[in-house]
Amino acid sequence: MLGVGEDGHTASIFPGQENLFTTDKLTAVSVNPSNLQTRITLTGSLINNASNVAVVATGMNKLKIISEVLDETNSYPISLVSPIHGKLTWFLTLDATPESLRK
Repeated sequence: MLGVGEDGHTASIFPGQENLFTTDKLTAVSVNPSNLQTRITLTGSLINNASNVAVVATGMNKLKIISEVLDETNSYPISLVSPIHGKLTWFLTLDATPESLRK
């Protein structure tokens, strides 16, 4: 289960650190660019080899990121989540859901 930040980060893979999706390592050290906090993260290699990946996004402050990710008009780390042999499921609150997906 993953979340997504307003900047498009997921796990602790922030914009500009997309190389953490192509490493062979399962975990890595990353740095939050907004506060320079050092973090340990799962890498894209581990995330994209999962059988099931769920992304949870809540709140109006996530609407812009979610819209761009689903329209494929970005290069945010969350957009690189794509299970190789598994299933990706999004769980969005209504206020985080783009109008085009609301029924």
